Amino acid sequence: MRIIADAMGGDNAPLEIVKGVLGAASKTDHRYILVGRKSEILRCIGNSAELSGHIEVIDHQSEIVNDPSDPVKGQISAGRKQSDPAKGQISAGRKQSNPVNDQISAGRKQIDPVKSQIETVTDKPGKIRNRSDIVRNQIEIVNAEQVITMEDEPLTAIQKKKDSSMVVALKLLAAGYGDALVSAANTGALFAGATLIVKRKPGIRRAAIGTLLPSSRPCLLLDAGANVSVTEEYLEQFALIGSDYMRTVCGIRNPEVGLLNNGTEECKGTALQIEAGKRLRANENINFIGNVEASSVMAGVCDVVVCDGFTGNV
Repeated sequence: MRIIADAMGGDNAPLEIVKGVLGAASKTDHRYILVGRKSEILRCIGNSAELSGHIEVIDHQSEIVNDPSDPVKGQISAGRKQSDPAKGQISAGRKQSNPVNDQISAGRKQIDPVKSQIETVTDKPGKIRNRSDIVRNQIEIVNAEQVITMEDEPLTAIQKKKDSSMVVALKLLAAGYGDALVSAANTGALFAGATLIVKRKPGIRRAAIGTLLPSSRPCLLLDAGANVSVTEEYLEQFALIGSDYMRTVCGIRNPEVGLLNNGTEECKGTALQIEAGKRLRANENINFIGNVEASSVMAGVCDVVVCDGFTGNV
């Protein structure tokens, strides 16, 4: 599995993000891509006490080619060899000489990292290993100079900061270069970017923020704050999204779904909960167990619980 991490997002970044990735890399067979300011990331790696053994850092040269007609769209060209080093990187919006060779589109076979420039960081100075000597711990770096802050307006940040660690990371994910993305940055910007760049699953009209609750068994709460006002259709779709997540990530074959309400009876709640309950019961792809109260959610009554974003956030 290849996991993309926004190295510049969140408190005490990039140090704490880098330390977390190094810790995970030492315990798993997954590959990790750190996206952010290369010089700062390398400095954190060099100063980190968690760095043990040999961790290879593959430095991908990354370009973002922007579509002037759509400020949130762009494509990633990773590891591309420059024909003229004196000219530097191709600036945003410049016409590509051969887009077939220069761009990574969704579903296209990924560029072989072997062809990329390799920088090796080890705990034994002077010992440089060849690519063929690679072991399970591998970390790649994709440079991105801009940072989306907690104070930035979400949509504006996604549109304007195209070379930010978050936007570059999202575009790498959309291009199929990774299997998952982790970011501790601006939640609103991440949500907007995921919707605009990675896109929603076909048929899903609204995405939601999911939170795994510390209940007696894993329980995913949707929505945890993205949609303050919802419809019964959105709640039904949240149930589908949550069920997919629990099946795929937690390995639960037939997740049980509950609708958060002020009572378990079908007649309880507002018109929204009553109508949503009808839709959930009628959907054969949802294992709906009925209305659930907050106290029973924490006791582990279901695997997925759906509600509006205001209630879920509180």
